[in-house]
Amino acid sequence: MRVPPGRSVAQRAAHFTLAGRRPKSPRVRTVLRPAFAALVASLLAASACAAGAGDALLRPHELRGWDALDEAAVDPAADPDLVEWGVRALHVRHYTRDWRGVIQVCSVEIWEFAGESQAAAAAAGFSFPDWRIDRVGVSLVMVRGLLRARDVPPVRGVFPECEAIGARIRDRLD
Repeated sequence: MRVPPGRSVAQRAAHFTLAGRRPKSPRVRTVLRPAFAALVASLLAASACAAGAGDALLRPHELRGWDALDEAAVDPAADPDLVEWGVRALHVRHYTRDWRGVIQVCSVEIWEFAGESQAAAAAAGFSFPDWRIDRVGVSLVMVRGLLRARDVPPVRGVFPECEAIGARIRDRLD
């Protein structure tokens, strides 16, 4: 079905139905259609939040030997603490590889803030012992690593490989 241009996200979402089928009962249509429209609108809003600094994250083909796993998009407006800190968007990607029988994971989070002063305050106020946190403009780039070998407890910290990934991402944000 073609959606007329110039409509809001909610109006465009209202044109979609589940699996392309219209419910047979008018009563079901009145209940499902607004709920589905709200769901589609929230997904579109979340994908809009995922743009921006998230483009600085490295893709797997840019890191030889590493795989990448993205976390589901999170809308910061749903978390009162994030709203209070002024977070506009979150981007999280985990880079993984099996290196000589040891699983390495480098997690990178980019938090985008409404302004540089909020990002600076957050950078000064956050203290996570096993994370490296750097401010780049209105964003915080947070990097952490995990090593996991068979029959050995995992080791968390900021390892040289994760530092290198974080440095490339910070350079892209500059």
